[in-house]
Amino acid sequence: MDTEEKIQAHVLSVWRERREFFGGRGREGMLILTNKRLMFVKKTEAGMKWWGAVRTRQIVRLLRSKDVMFTEDGYDEESLRTDAENKANQEITFNNILDIRFEEKVWGSVLFLEILENTKKRKYQFSIVQDWVKYPLSAPTKYMNMGTVYAVGVGPGSPNYITETVKKIIIDSDIVVGYKYTLSTISTLTQNKEVYEITMENQEKTYQKIHQELGDKILVIPFTGDVNFSESEVVDRLIEIFGDVKIISGISSIQVAASKAKIPLDKSKIITMHVSTSIEEKKIELQKALIDGYNVILIPRPWPNEPQKHFMPSEVAFYLKKNGFDTPKIPVHVFESLTNGKEFSDLCVMVFGQATLESYINFE
Repeated sequence: MDTEEKIQAHVLSVWRERREFFGGRGREGMLILTNKRLMFVKKTEAGMKWWGAVRTRQIVRLLRSKDVMFTEDGYDEESLRTDAENKANQEITFNNILDIRFEEKVWGSVLFLEILENTKKRKYQFSIVQDWVKYPLSAPTKYMNMGTVYAVGVGPGSPNYITETVKKIIIDSDIVVGYKYTLSTISTLTQNKEVYEITMENQEKTYQKIHQELGDKILVIPFTGDVNFSESEVVDRLIEIFGDVKIISGISSIQVAASKAKIPLDKSKIITMHVSTSIEEKKIELQKALIDGYNVILIPRPWPNEPQKHFMPSEVAFYLKKNGFDTPKIPVHVFESLTNGKEFSDLCVMVFGQATLESYINFE
């Protein structure tokens, strides 16, 4: 491989097979196009972590566009030079390509090649699919058709707060996956559906199982409140697993709490502690917002098994008092089960009301 050879395109998870009687089993690998040749790499020195991350990005790209003319970060000409030295990998120079064509399939694209290999004519097909489940023995005809995946907000608890758009999506779905409390909110809409109740411990295993079996079905993952708030860690993982995830917003407890406290959102700082990462910076953000006179709508963090991570209303009050705030003078509402009328539990919303009324009449 000389210094003038450059990678033009690089596709992972390509399935290669011989198009001849008794052609043998197919192989998964990478198809790499340079300005001088094609390389099919089934043995690479690139790390597995790199492969997994790049494969996920590729799935998302292929769902948006069939264009495969891109190169992957972390794999360059030097990497190809190393892999080209492995005789298990297949090199196809342009001069040895006798015929080339491609076809579009339901599940992706197929590149057909007739080449001269060791003075013999060989026919190959390279299948590029939009996502992989498990590899077949001879052809990728059993790959799943990509189903439709929705992440939807179902409101803060009462069925009355589920939007009509979300209701229709749930009714039209085949599979519903959610936490116990969230599923109870939509129980009247999930009759005769495949329903999975998940926990923090088993959600990954459940998502992966459904991903392999989804086919052309419609999957809905409901979230209490609005899917766009305090759920990013889960939604990001769903995108990594399923690729294209349609996100449909809902009514959040933030909106309802602000309405009950008569707090305008445009004069408020909204802070969520409902994350698994460190919240120390968020605590500083809370202090600054209160000092600057903002209203604050806060989602505390329940973590009873690890007291150092538990940051509920009483811990919030102790924290602010410890940092010099005159807590008895700070007006605070603590809301729980905003639409169900139940007693407070670990799930609640805190609203710090500091802004005074500023109606338009005062500025005429």
